[in-house]
Amino acid sequence: MIENVNADMNVLRCPVCSAPLTVKGEHSDVAYCGYCSREYIFEQNADGSIVYHDKKGYHSARKKKIAGHFVVVAATIGIIAVIGIAVGKSGGKQSEVSKVHQKNMDKINTNTYEWPDNELGKTVPEAVFENGWMYSNSSENFMVDIGNVSKEEFEEYEKECINAGFNVNSDNSGNYLHAFNEEGYELQVSYAPGDKKMSVYAAAPKTLNEYEWPDKGLATLLPKPEFQYGVVLAGTDKVEAEIYQVSPKKFEDYVDDCIKAGFNNNYDKSISTGYFIGYDDNGYELYISYEENDYYQTMRIVLE
Repeated sequence: MIENVNADMNVLRCPVCSAPLTVKGEHSDVAYCGYCSREYIFEQNADGSIVYHDKKGYHSARKKKIAGHFVVVAATIGIIAVIGIAVGKSGGKQSEVSKVHQKNMDKINTNTYEWPDNELGKTVPEAVFENGWMYSNSSENFMVDIGNVSKEEFEEYEKECINAGFNVNSDNSGNYLHAFNEEGYELQVSYAPGDKKMSVYAAAPKTLNEYEWPDKGLATLLPKPEFQYGVVLAGTDKVEAEIYQVSPKKFEDYVDDCIKAGFNNNYDKSISTGYFIGYDDNGYELYISYEENDYYQTMRIVLE
């Protein structure tokens, strides 16, 4: 079984946003994208290439393990959720995906766009190309897909972004750059060689607010995370939290506390890849992920 390995880039990559995928456990064929909140079943061909299947389409009876409330990219690119994904082995579905993909590529390759005229747009080097499609544009974040981009042009823009200061907690491998600058601005730049498409996503620094852990409802099933900053969304059937400034050791300690609190049934954890999933005696599912290289050292919690 391969583990996060791709013959071309030494890491599994999301077919949609090119971000690194996290394998769910040491012996799993399920990988999760922490940036656009998608899950895939992956298979390795005899020639070493990787085939991805959208997990929801491949196993429709199995639920997605994490919601997308906190993944900004998922909110901004929901309109292209089906682009480039192999949604199962049905020829009809493949044909449908191909048509949607081609329609969107036609739009990207013919539309024109304007670079954001705000502080975020001034912080990120302007990508000067003729054709592209701006999916979102606000003071908090923007995302644009740019068409008719050569690999050399992508690499030149990537270097420009690095030289502009986007080199903090950097993941720069193959056709993908994810980095922050010293002020906490976030930038993702990816390249799809087959489509000659470059995607640029940028986000302004987060405002770190203090949070209160709920003292009733589902949240009481979990140990209270003893951290200062975060966001908590608590409903009747789901609790989601994003906790900031969590050290790797604190993440490991919190996972252990959750196991001791009863989430010790059929659990799977991989501290090195920032992943835990487990169940309690009543069937509640707990999913915890951690991004050590994220500027904010973010721990995400989903209980449902």
